[in-house]
Amino acid sequence: ESQRLINHIVRHSAVLIEDSFFLNATTHHWVLLAHRNRHYVEAQPEILIAFDVHGNAVAANRRAKECVPGLDQLPRPVSELFDVRAERLLDVRPGRDMVSMKLVGSGSPLYARVRPPVIRAQRQAAPKHRNSAREAQPTLSGIDALERDRIVAALTDAKWHPDETAQTLGISRATLYRRIAKFGIVPPHRR
Repeated sequence: ESQRLINHIVRHSAVLIEDSFFLNATTHHWVLLAHRNRHYVEAQPEILIAFDVHGNAVAANRRAKECVPGLDQLPRPVSELFDVRAERLLDVRPGRDMVSMKLVGSGSPLYARVRPPVIRAQRQAAPKHRNSAREAQPTLSGIDALERDRIVAALTDAKWHPDETAQTLGISRATLYRRIAKFGIVPPHRR
């Protein structure tokens, strides 16, 4: 009986170590912390899936690969795994909102919280086609650069919701869209 108990403790400890390592290795990604029972999401989520700003699942822990079909081929869009769009997961308020979703294949329910990136990913050199697009844009004057930065900050604070951003800036939605086009502002989840 004692050996069975020790075996259980060792297995449980190994799972905790693996999950801790996973969370540490994915600090620059969004992480879905999920469980089949909504009461365990806070205390001990068993399913961990890392996804990027484009909504692609890029990594998963062992339990997630056992429970969620389709995680054997990564990266994969989150919308192919669950009945929820990636934008919904990116809009979740960290630590406050719980997301209920269903697996695409079986319809089994899952409950989750979303952890935003703890460490921002290092900016890599942009591909040539992006640089050429930026070079095609006219260089912004000091005032235009300040306005662009103000609009990007307001969009970020409003989680890229145009109505809320326009209200914060005190302009109409149409004016906001014109300025977004003028300054070439692209949401991070569409890059």
